Amino acid sequence: MSTEAMGAASADAPAPPPPPEAADDSNHGRRELRSVSQRFTNISYSPLRMNLVAKLLRRLTVPEALAQSTFTKKKGGAIAKDLIERCASVAEMKYGLSHDQLLVDKIFVTQGKGQKMVRTMGRGRTGIEFVRNSHLNVTLTEIDFEDRIRAASTRNQQTKWKKLEARAGSRAARP
Repeated sequence: MSTEAMGAASADAPAPPPPPEAADDSNHGRRELRSVSQRFTNISYSPLRMNLVAKLLRRLTVPEALAQSTFTKKKGGAIAKDLIERCASVAEMKYGLSHDQLLVDKIFVTQGKGQKMVRTMGRGRTGIEFVRNSHLNVTLTEIDFEDRIRAASTRNQQTKWKKLEARAGSRAARP
């Protein structure tokens, strides 16, 4: 086959399909919610005990989570409060979001590196004690109030989200 015939054959080939349009994205017109993640590592506290605090704070707004962690008697409550406050301040600096506009989307605990220590016991005996460490991971996400109000199953929940939206809007409007 000659080069002229190959050139004619490639000119008759159909053009590639156009790229998909931006309107076909899977978000259906929703905007991407902003989020911030932070973590504390090597906390000298058992992962099982820290997980109890994490379960308490999961899916709460930041002011509610700070209040719950303040009045928790567990040591992990103070640690979680510090991390949530730090993460909220990063969100405020990075995106200009106030505490009222943030939700504790993810908070989970992973096991850190453990350490074996000598445990002294009575009658001159010794044993081995394993001291556990944990890592605490927090992700704060911007609240989509319209979506929350629509998804609320009761009128009281709708009222709650409307009040939170009004409070967040009034605090965001302050200089």
